[in-house]
Amino acid sequence: MQLQKYLAKNPKKYIIFDLDGTLANLLIDWKGFRKNLRKIVATVDRKVAREIPDRSGVSNLLYNHAIMKRGEKARKLVLKYCESWERNHFKGIKLNKELVNFIKKNKRKYKFFIWSANNRKTVIKVLKQLNILSCVKKIITKEEVVLLKPWPDGFYLIADLKKQEHKDFLMVGDSDNDRLAAKAVGIDFFEVKM
Repeated sequence: MQLQKYLAKNPKKYIIFDLDGTLANLLIDWKGFRKNLRKIVATVDRKVAREIPDRSGVSNLLYNHAIMKRGEKARKLVLKYCESWERNHFKGIKLNKELVNFIKKNKRKYKFFIWSANNRKTVIKVLKQLNILSCVKKIITKEEVVLLKPWPDGFYLIADLKKQEHKDFLMVGDSDNDRLAAKAVGIDFFEVKM
């Protein structure tokens, strides 16, 4: 397994996993999600909705810009939409068996965290399905942060930098947002391809 090899050469104590595209692919209509998110954002700021390109991987950018420009009003609106979409369009998962087994086998060796742009209810549901909820020390979702990855907010809710060092953390993810979030806080990044 590639992650095991990486960790043999680069020892870590704390491993932060993204969820969707990393531990499992969530079977949700993300294209429809982006299209409707854009419509929701346009109700609070048409300029933001027009400025952000319409392509895969930009939902976090659209979400973050709406909140940066329009604050708590936009955040409440998009959080409500995201929760509803994930609840109503969730069709199941395609698991990353290698990573899930790695977590199960190494739950005493490492401290595991989840830092996800998904809704908390979705994350809990998926971790239960994967049978790894008890292996995770802390879960950070879009409800706990103001801005999503690549903004570093989630990391600072995970790390206790009075007791832990950056060098002991590893971010495991599949996207540019994951990579850029790791870079923003100065921790190593391991890319996963499902």
